[in-house]
Order: sequence, then structure tokens, then C-alpha cells
Amino acid sequence: MLLNVRPKEEYDVAHIPGAISIPIEELEEKLASLPSNCDVVAYCRGPYCLMSVEAVKLLKTKAKRLRSVARKEDNLMPTKAAGAALFVGHLSQRFGRRSGLATGFLIGGLGAIGVVISALTNNILLLMFSLLIYGAGTATNLQTRYAGTDLAAPTQRATAISIAMVSTTFGAVAGPNLVNVMGKFAESIGVPALAEPFILAAAAYIVAGLILLALLRSDPLVVAKALAEALSSTPSHPDHSTGNTASFNKKGVIIGATVISRCLDRVGRSIW
Repeated sequence: MLLNVRPKEEYDVAHIPGAISIPIEELEEKLASLPSNCDVVAYCRGPYCLMSVEAVKLLKTKAKRLRSVARKEDNLMPTKAAGAALFVGHLSQRFGRRSGLATGFLIGGLGAIGVVISALTNNILLLMFSLLIYGAGTATNLQTRYAGTDLAAPTQRATAISIAMVSTTFGAVAGPNLVNVMGKFAESIGVPALAEPFILAAAAYIVAGLILLALLRSDPLVVAKALAEALSSTPSHPDHSTGNTASFNKKGVIIGATVISRCLDRVGRSIW
């Protein structure tokens, strides 16, 4: 049984064929109307919408006669995001944050476009493949917080992560509130209304990827690695044979790291 827990007006605009509409605020009082010993899959506006999470929690605690209860995103979302996180993380470690994050967002944008095309063509294989690579955008969105910590002082890392997390929260809040507007826009251009979140996601991911590709210079992870390598090669005790102290050497390393950063900023366009 496929259960749509969005508001009734959103169900009337568009819904998955065969889905039954019970808005989340009416679900508890209508539990008795659900058939017994069946599997229930609840869905709402997308992976970041909490209505289906609340519905699953309610059904599991108060509808014991159901055989199983799940959220539509529960199985596919973790799988695709986990694989994409591994890919984006490996890319970032090898080539830097700029390459990893930009590539992840651009691939996620292509996945979102693929979902829209699959909705237009009713191609289920394209839909599954597109959702798989769409996970790159989700995983990249989670990894952006680490870019803020690469060059942050130890006492500022929590603040840097918090800023990134608050910024992503704005999008998570804005997205569901654009459902009706984007649904009407999707229908005006001949796209099924249920594909509208992916139109918005495609635009957001591609714009984010291009901005990172153009502006994330110098690469914070590359500079941080260069600084860490230079510091690790600095003697920790005074060098009596040369008269230089560790303090002097470390100051030189910091100056050198600054020079590296400036050089990367100047030649970054030709390197990456």
C-alpha cells in the first residue's frame, strides 16, 4: 500500500498512480481504515521532507496489525549517498576540495536532469540510474562542511562546520515551500508535477558546482596538506649546528605556506 501523506491539495495536483491520500494531520484518526497485515510505504515531498518520517513513526507505534512500514526513501537514499560519498571523498583527497565538490555537485545535477527526462519518457531504467548518480549531489552537500575546516584553527573548526550546516538548512527549508510554485512551473512546460523537485535540484546543484569550480581558489585542502607536510619536516629542537631554532623554522614554514597559497591563487586557473 502506497500512502501519500502530503496535504490534500498537493495530492490533487499530482501523485504517484495508485497512492492513497491521508494527510499527516489526519493519519492518526484514520488508522482504523488501513487494511490489516499489509506492507505500507509512506511518501511526501522528497528525502528532506519530514512528514513521511512522522507517518512511519506513528504507524509503527500505533498500527501493530500492519506487516511492515517503510519510508519511500529509506532504502535507495542511503545506498546511493554512501557510494557517492566514497567517490567524492576519494576525488577530494586526490585532487583537492575544489575538484571533489564541484564534480559531485555537477554529477548530482546531471542525475536530477535524468530523473526529469525519465519522468517524461516513462523510462524506469533511466530513473534508477539517474537516482543513483543523483546521490552524488546529496553526498557532496554533506561534505561541504569539511571544506570550512581545512584551514580553520582548531578553536574555529566547530564554528566553520556550523556555518556550512546552517547554510544547507536554508535550502532544506526553502525546498518544500517551493513545491506548489515549482509544480505549476513543471506542468506549464509539460513536465509531470512530481518531477518538479528535481528541476530545482538540477539548477541548484549545477550552479553550486560552477561557483565552486570558478571561485574555490586556492584549494583549501591542497594548501592545508602543503602546510602540514612542511610543519612535519620542521625540527622540533634547536639546531645548534646552524644556530637556527625551531621557532624560527616554524615561522619560515608559515611564511612559505602563505607564499604557496598566493602562488596557487595566481596559477590556479592553469593548474586546475
